[in-house]
Amino acid sequence: MKDIVVVTASRYQEQAFWKSTLLGQSLKRIALSGSLRIIPFFENSLGLPVVYNRTLVNENRDVILLFVHDDVYIDDYWLVERLNEASEKFDIIGIAGSSRIVAGQLAWPVLGLDADGKPVWDDAAYLSGRVAHPEKTGAVVSVYGESPKECKQLDGLFIAVDCAKLLDKGIRFDERFDFHCYDLDFSRTCADAGLKVGTWPIAVTHASGGNFGSPEWRNMLQLYRQKWA
Repeated sequence: MKDIVVVTASRYQEQAFWKSTLLGQSLKRIALSGSLRIIPFFENSLGLPVVYNRTLVNENRDVILLFVHDDVYIDDYWLVERLNEASEKFDIIGIAGSSRIVAGQLAWPVLGLDADGKPVWDDAAYLSGRVAHPEKTGAVVSVYGESPKECKQLDGLFIAVDCAKLLDKGIRFDERFDFHCYDLDFSRTCADAGLKVGTWPIAVTHASGGNFGSPEWRNMLQLYRQKWA
């Protein structure tokens, strides 16, 4: 069984990270041990690809790296076992994603906007995963589709990788992206390189719905479309 190394970038200082972030709180609950470690980047202002690439090194060849946002609460305390099970089937593991890529789509589950400017979701047959989101009445689980499922795109809130497979393929995160579209680009790059990309049922709660539609997001979407034209 491989060790799991959690990689996260947070704007918080160390003490505040463990006290205030969902990820910090959940890792204390799960209890870090020899088989579950963390490489945190506190007070971070760099793009996620820059930070994540620093951990794709030979020293981590024999582990599974889990890239996860600091506003994610990992509910599943069988995390080490879940990811080791998943790694027997997939090289790149997420918890939500899509099995197809559609020209002009806005995000992995969104094909475009309707006449009223509302998102047009892709058919559930192509989507995969479940993620809980906090509401005033408690966490509500968003059901996207069946899981496990082989995918071409993954949501970046939670992506685990077999480090050795990436090193052998020479794959890195594209540092031209910052906090948007890097996940779509990365999972697509891995799939094109012949690595198996897919989702696995792991329970998490994500406090953010993303900055869909923001100027920063639009800039990264344009870069993504130019790269994959």
